[in-house]
Amino acid sequence: MPCNVAALSAIAARHGLPASRVAIALVLLLAGALLMIAYAQGLQRIKIGLPVPAGAVALLKESGVEGNLAINFNWGGYAIWHLGPRIKVSVDGRSETIYSEKNLFQNGQFMLARGDWEALVRENPTDMALVSKADAIYNFLPLVSDWVLVYSDEYSALFVRRDSPAAGPLERTAMTFTPPASAIYFP
Repeated sequence: MPCNVAALSAIAARHGLPASRVAIALVLLLAGALLMIAYAQGLQRIKIGLPVPAGAVALLKESGVEGNLAINFNWGGYAIWHLGPRIKVSVDGRSETIYSEKNLFQNGQFMLARGDWEALVRENPTDMALVSKADAIYNFLPLVSDWVLVYSDEYSALFVRRDSPAAGPLERTAMTFTPPASAIYFP
């Protein structure tokens, strides 16, 4: 946008201000107006590049359950954002600052259904498991009698332990639950 120096000088002289102050004020006003327009159009959200478990997380939220959730590494932060502090995750993007190497290894073994895959859920009280359908554990958990599938969509599956206090509320909520439209924005 071209700046009319004469008009700027006239405005500044009329109000007894230096032209630089008037120019700064105009720039700030323009920036504020652009931010308001962007916010009004929903640009305050971030487009998500990877699939997230929006349906499973919405079910957990709607059910009101509390507990510990074994989760795929890539989804931990998303779950914390929407479900914390009621639901605690087994791992998230802060992996190197708050989780032990043992916990990270156990979480990986659980998702891959390898070795002592049960160590994560045996050594840490775990009520639910939110897994990617691409992870081996998705095919393995239905074969284990302790776990019940309560929700599944294109990308994710939510399992609950039969003996968990979360089992009843999750199963009841799942019966009438309608998943939200695909989440492509965060939050």
